[in-house]
Amino acid sequence: PTTSMPTTSMPTTALPTTANPTTDPTIDPTSDPTSVPTHDPTADPTDDPTTDPTTHPTFEPTCDPTVEPTARPTFEPTLLPTAAPTTSPTLSPTTAPTSAPSVSPTASPTSAPSQSPTASPSLPPTPSPTPICNSAKFQSAMYKSELGNHDDVLWGNESMTSANCRYLLKMHNNGNLALHGLKGAYKTFVMLWETHTKLYNYSSGSIAKLFMENGKVVVNEYHFKALQSRAITLWQSNASVMFESSNEMVLTLTDDGCVELKTAYKARLIWNVCGALGDDDDGDSTQTSTAVQSDSSDDGTDSNFTQSSAANGELWWISILVVALLCAIVFAVFAIRKYFVAKSMSSSRNDRKSFQREQAERDEELENSQSLQPIEQWAKQTFEKKGEGNLDVDHEYGIELAAEKAHVVDETNYISEF
Repeated sequence: PTTSMPTTSMPTTALPTTANPTTDPTIDPTSDPTSVPTHDPTADPTDDPTTDPTTHPTFEPTCDPTVEPTARPTFEPTLLPTAAPTTSPTLSPTTAPTSAPSVSPTASPTSAPSQSPTASPSLPPTPSPTPICNSAKFQSAMYKSELGNHDDVLWGNESMTSANCRYLLKMHNNGNLALHGLKGAYKTFVMLWETHTKLYNYSSGSIAKLFMENGKVVVNEYHFKALQSRAITLWQSNASVMFESSNEMVLTLTDDGCVELKTAYKARLIWNVCGALGDDDDGDSTQTSTAVQSDSSDDGTDSNFTQSSAANGELWWISILVVALLCAIVFAVFAIRKYFVAKSMSSSRNDRKSFQREQAERDEELENSQSLQPIEQWAKQTFEKKGEGNLDVDHEYGIELAAEKAHVVDETNYISEF
């Protein structure tokens, strides 16, 4: 006999279904799906995903990636990149950087490095370096650079010498900028070129200063070295329009006796002046002066070698003195006028008072003269008005009455009735 086994029904559990199922599911699903799927997947996945993605992605990717990344990235980038890179990188870096840079670089590098340094420098340099020849402040070059923070200047009695020590550009104390050269067997300096300028010295402590600015070499006069707020321009070199905004310059003094102002990067000539020595021992010299896209005068100085700004400064001081003198004159006239007016008013008051006193005295005398009359006449008139008949009796009565009620003046039988 066949025995039927009882069947047991298994309970079914309803699985959640997606509200928006995939219309085109993959035919090769992932055998090992992620346990932490992305909560906010991208709506536009890449068509060409990376076949070998990095195992350590960047935690903080840049929000502004490079538009044109390099085609040749560094194979061995530095392990310790700079934490604070410079905001002004070098525009023209060297093509052959130092293979073994110093581990202790100089904190204060020289502003005029040697163009041909020695191949065998001294291992222990001297703590007291040799001073520059001719007691100059600079040798061969002076620099003006806003990027490099250089601003070389020459104050009065300071100078720059050439590398061969034969030429000297000196800012004299009197305000004259001059180029000197050693003649003959290097014995004495002779004048090769000068600006023919001198200080006005209004403050009795003025000082001259040579500096570079806006594509020009400038000589200014300052009333005081510590106070440079107001200056008088004594001289300035020519410069074309193309260099007027240049503040990256170098002023050099060559071994041939030429002072040259050039741009710092491409060494483009802006202005120069030369004062070469003659070949003989007498020290005969020649002078030439040129400026880029500008004319020069016949005597070697610049065509704009005028002291208009200095003249303006002189006129400014003269105008101040004239205004001060006019103010003093006006004040003196006002004071003198005020003095004489006050004196005249005082005299007028005194005259008026004197006149009033004299008038009062005259009025009093006139009044007294009108009120004085003989006693007999007074008595007669008085008692006649009363209608008294006996004049003799009235007369005697009047005299007695006058003695009682009137004032007797000088005992002359005259009375004054008050």
